[in-house]
Amino acid sequence: MSKTLPEKWQLREAESIYERLRIPVVFDKTSVKPTGKYKVIDQSADGHIGFIDEEIFPCDKEHPITTFANHTCAVRKMIHPFGVIQNVFPLRPKPDIDAHYLYQILRDAIPQTAYKGHYPELRDTQFLIPPLKEQQKIAEILTSVDEVIENTQSQINKLEDLKKATMNELLTKGIGHTEFKDTEIGRIPKVWRVANFESLVTFSALGTVERGNSETSVPLVKMGNLQSGVVTDPTEFVSKSKLTEENYVSKGDFLFNTRNTPELVGKVANYNLNYQSAYDNNLLKINFNETVSSWYMGLLFNQSCLINRLKRLVAGTTSVAAIYWSDLRKLKISVPKTEEQSLIVSVLHSIQSRLDDSNESIRKFRYLKQSLMQDLLTGKVRVSVN
Repeated sequence: MSKTLPEKWQLREAESIYERLRIPVVFDKTSVKPTGKYKVIDQSADGHIGFIDEEIFPCDKEHPITTFANHTCAVRKMIHPFGVIQNVFPLRPKPDIDAHYLYQILRDAIPQTAYKGHYPELRDTQFLIPPLKEQQKIAEILTSVDEVIENTQSQINKLEDLKKATMNELLTKGIGHTEFKDTEIGRIPKVWRVANFESLVTFSALGTVERGNSETSVPLVKMGNLQSGVVTDPTEFVSKSKLTEENYVSKGDFLFNTRNTPELVGKVANYNLNYQSAYDNNLLKINFNETVSSWYMGLLFNQSCLINRLKRLVAGTTSVAAIYWSDLRKLKISVPKTEEQSLIVSVLHSIQSRLDDSNESIRKFRYLKQSLMQDLLTGKVRVSVN
């Protein structure tokens, strides 16, 4: 086997490259505080259950400790002192192993197959280990990409917070208003009106029940394609011969999920894809009159206050729930003038555009990271070491 290894690389058992540290104190929810100096790490990928003031496992950016979650296989690189709950194992590299390299090779090394103990699988795994200086160079490259991903994710989180706050502000207070009035749906600008949902609708219809592929197939939008107010690319299809004109959706069309689990029923999205699709029979396509923008309605129905009001309309069981047109049509809606609706849509779509760009960037960096790991951690591509 040594002939197949990159020059000067070794194939080593897991426990020859790290030391599993003794855990002097195992914390739980009853023994941590809501605030404190140091986190107590749980088994989620990036979570913790609370804080402590004791320095149980000292570490820093230059000398990190890798933790492995026995049941979830979550691997974390700790650069600040920490404590752990049961079944989170701190692993310190052996003297000839770079701490950052150890973290990189343990990430995704063991896939979670069930909620069970996975450490025996990790312990029995063999890893390719280059000389220390090469480890350090590889880790430096992969860590730099990790930092870009983390910074981009931080930008995404801030944009998500900005979008949420801006939605709440614009969809309840509008733009530049100083006079407000109390209504049955809360306080709104004085010049806005309250309308029954039904009075704004010119057309509504459920989609097709047909399924299946053919030479003339059309993408089929289903409940699961309604994500964060927009429609993701469908993966199912329906024969074009089975469709009528009303079974198609166009850019901007408002789709309402009438049937799903209690948590997901009532989800709304505007059709935003650049090709023609059909939509299934659990989705209600709704067209509006000239006083209402479908894009504005899509934003409004994804605003927390209206979502909470929709939940009161849910009927059905704990597994399958529905919102019926007989109830939905009576829903009270706040309606600004069309010009203000356009401004609100423009502002929020601008934030969404920045979010889309950031999400696309992080997708590309994650793909780059995956490719680099496949090349660098196998020795397929060697790094030069001074």
